[in-house]
Amino acid sequence: MFYWENGLKLTAADLAIDFRRRQPRAFISHAHSDHMARHEFALCTPQTAALYQLRLGPRRTLEMPYRQTIEWAGLRLTTYPAGHCLGSAMLLAEDQGRTLLYTGDFKLRPSLTAAAAELPHADMLVIESTYGHPDYRLPPRAESVAEFLALVRRTLAEERCPLSKATCWARARRSPAC
Repeated sequence: MFYWENGLKLTAADLAIDFRRRQPRAFISHAHSDHMARHEFALCTPQTAALYQLRLGPRRTLEMPYRQTIEWAGLRLTTYPAGHCLGSAMLLAEDQGRTLLYTGDFKLRPSLTAAAAELPHADMLVIESTYGHPDYRLPPRAESVAEFLALVRRTLAEERCPLSKATCWARARRSPAC
């Protein structure tokens, strides 16, 4: 059903999953740079397609709205929300009664910007785990939010304008992960 070729590929469809180098056909789980490349043809959610094209210019895509199954090269493919960021998706691939669920980054906690993650049943589960190493233990979200809000309040109390810039957490730690 799948094999590894410096990245995950679905055998029957020769479909690359979250490859960072150009492929003839690829599924993009979300529009972060470590999950996409300038593919010849990409399958992704409508939101990811918009962000992908915004970042890399006009690209050929097939939009796969959540929970709408498509037939692709002998496989049945369905996307489900991954909860990570706008448009992020898990991919359920069905082949002759066997199922594989692939997920890039995902989040099970509620999000202000992403649909809540859904976890369909599958025979096999493949999880991309960029931040699976114990070095990437983040503080509890409530602690991080409280620290951020305290900084904003101090800045405002000093009659200055707070400015927030989002950055890759691993890059901020001088890690090669981003």
